[in-house]
Amino acid sequence: MGGPFGQQGNSHLWGAAVPPYDALTGELHSSYFKLGGSGEINLMIGGGNDIATRYVALVRASDDKELIRQENKYWADDEKYRRFVWDASDYLGEVLYIKVVDNATGGWGHINVDDVNVYNTGTIPEAVDNKAREPKEPEQYESGKITEWKGIVGEWVPSTNGRVAGVWECPALFTLPVDGNPNNKKWVLLVSLQNGSIGGGAGMQYFIGDFDGKRFVNDNPADQVLWVDYGADFYAGIPYNNIEGKNGERYWLAWMSNWQYAKKTPTTTWRSSLTLPREMELTRTEDGLRLKQTPVSLEKIRDHSGKITMENQVISAGSANAITKTSDVYEILAEFDISHSTASEFGFKVHKGTIKHGGTPEQVVVGYDTAKQNLFVDRSKSGNFNYGIHVKGKHEAPLRPENDTVKMHLFVDRSAIEVFGNNGTAAITDQVFPDPRSTGLEMYSVGGDVKLKSLEIFPLKSIWGKSPVKTNLSGWTTINGMWADTLYGKQGETAGMDAITISVNTGGDSSYEADIRILDTDSHPNDPNQDYVPNPVGSGDLIFRSDRLGENAYMARLDVRTNTVKLIKSTGGQSVSLAVYGAEDGLNLTANKTYNLKVVTEKDSIQVYLDKARIITVSDSSFTGGYFGLGVSGSTTAFDNIIYKNKTDFEPAPPKPVDTTATDLINPDFETGDLTGWTVVSGNAFSDKNVSQEKNFFGVLPFNHSGTYHLWGYNGEAGGDAATGVLKSGNFKLSGSGEISFLMGGGNDYENLYVALVRASDDQVLLKTTNVGFEDDETYRRMTLDASGYLGEVVYIKLVDTATGGWGHLNVDDFKVQ
Repeated sequence: MGGPFGQQGNSHLWGAAVPPYDALTGELHSSYFKLGGSGEINLMIGGGNDIATRYVALVRASDDKELIRQENKYWADDEKYRRFVWDASDYLGEVLYIKVVDNATGGWGHINVDDVNVYNTGTIPEAVDNKAREPKEPEQYESGKITEWKGIVGEWVPSTNGRVAGVWECPALFTLPVDGNPNNKKWVLLVSLQNGSIGGGAGMQYFIGDFDGKRFVNDNPADQVLWVDYGADFYAGIPYNNIEGKNGERYWLAWMSNWQYAKKTPTTTWRSSLTLPREMELTRTEDGLRLKQTPVSLEKIRDHSGKITMENQVISAGSANAITKTSDVYEILAEFDISHSTASEFGFKVHKGTIKHGGTPEQVVVGYDTAKQNLFVDRSKSGNFNYGIHVKGKHEAPLRPENDTVKMHLFVDRSAIEVFGNNGTAAITDQVFPDPRSTGLEMYSVGGDVKLKSLEIFPLKSIWGKSPVKTNLSGWTTINGMWADTLYGKQGETAGMDAITISVNTGGDSSYEADIRILDTDSHPNDPNQDYVPNPVGSGDLIFRSDRLGENAYMARLDVRTNTVKLIKSTGGQSVSLAVYGAEDGLNLTANKTYNLKVVTEKDSIQVYLDKARIITVSDSSFTGGYFGLGVSGSTTAFDNIIYKNKTDFEPAPPKPVDTTATDLINPDFETGDLTGWTVVSGNAFSDKNVSQEKNFFGVLPFNHSGTYHLWGYNGEAGGDAATGVLKSGNFKLSGSGEISFLMGGGNDYENLYVALVRASDDQVLLKTTNVGFEDDETYRRMTLDASGYLGEVVYIKLVDTATGGWGHLNVDDFKVQ
């Protein structure tokens, strides 16, 4: 039934404005505000009526407690807005915010909001819809039992087995043999726990018991928890395709990540991965039946030419036991005899480097505690990534020696470690994010000696093999965005600013072509209005006659979003269209279709071909030659059959001369109160107005900056998080130890929000980091870059903000070059 909304002004927040309408859920927060005036708050609410799932709340910022919860109690089976009045006068002067919640998915499963007024003067009406008050705390009892239960509908049985701190999901129920005996099997129930696992955050537990086709009965006490993996990064494991081995063993793999930080890990081009496949069976232990997991053999990718073996060696406390290996990706099989050991702890230090963390060199420790009889992985001294307060830095798994022997089986990758103890009776899986140069390996012991019975180390070859991309260009360097070689071709992705990659190949008069495919993998590729998640479809570029960064270049752009092919000239990063071919010319571009785009240049002439038909001819003499590259805008785009042919070679200009006189970073802490010593390269994200004296963000929580001033990247006058830009320091010669540290806050986006160390002679990014300590706040945390490999070079600091969404800004302060 139609009818007017009755909103104020032209715009309002309609909760059912986009597909799939009532099925959408979510939560929206206003900015913080300090309550003033009379304390009256009034607003308009429409949509459905359910105080449990659809409501607007007044929330105190300091503890996120709801002081008012308001449903649309005047709902009359229509969308019409009604005005609600709140009395919050008891909270004058406090910092608050408005929260809008929609957790409903059925009919009228949405809420509408408009015209929220938080500052009012005059007398508050006597009749109000709600009055702010402290929320009631639930009553808690120290003891007592509720034992008398009577089933009314359905079948009820005692529950609460295992750990119930978080949501259970991804269950699996199957049989496994005991110690390889196909005639002795037990049922195993696997569940994934979203929160509250042994390692912190997400994890997996299992139950062993009997199943009669309707009911599973746990063999163990209800409060006993059996953990599948004792690390923080093993989740949603499922047996693969129900495949069974000859004795009934199963095979599975899991998601190697954790909901506590899955969206924040500092990796590119993708985040997280799957674990190694594992074989599952049950085994008898002193504690009863337990799950045994054996990693599948990686014999086919072992590099036997770099194999390292040791036997019957004593590892002494304090001795240097560094191992020289040929790869930073490797497998370790070790057995330790502890029958006469005096060591309290022993094992391996992997990803060992020179960067210090609280006085300790960077390392991941994989060890065994003889007193606790625990196998452990300690990643607390590896990298700057903040896993969050709910995730432990050290993960321990119970592991009793077998015949006075402790066996360790390690798989060490660049950002992952999987550890198995005593043939898989204990498992620990963890992601790690060390400095890329931290590749050292050593054995260690603490408090005494331990005997190493045997050791085998195998370097592991890459599973990727030769790139599937067909091209005669090489030496690609990612300038912006995310790039990877895939079966579709060289694939670039960006949701905001352009993604650019530049090859080492150059040319003047030439032909340059590629097959371009604008990807849309959503379930409604031809009707984005039905998409359940944002899935932008944009463009792909052939970049030619370019400088090293793609800022001064020509681009031939195939754009599905606008249904055009354009020839673009970029000068200093500012683009202008030289020619456009579009719908009026009969063009009809669609996503997921491959198009051949080709450019032919000869002196001032530039010709663009689409599927072998010439569609653009332009004369322009701005650039006579340069590098070949690829670009993507607002999309995921794949390029294949990327071929160039030179008619005339082009020699790029030599690296620009740099000023080698400056030895110090000017205004490293912004204590001049402005951007003295820094240069705005582009955009409006950084200006003198961003140099702030604010001590608390939004008047609530402290920044914890150094000194009086700091650079706060959120500029409300310039569009807030939507503002983008690049800021650079003056050149300076890197001296001292090469360590560069600084305070950093704001968002966490390795591709679009970062601080980089750049070589001045060729503008090459040497090192960069984003705010890996981000915890949904503006608080500064100290970051460190080890630039010791670039001592004596002239460099500069570059701040990049190309993010436009929530937390799309960065804050910096107190740069120190030591």
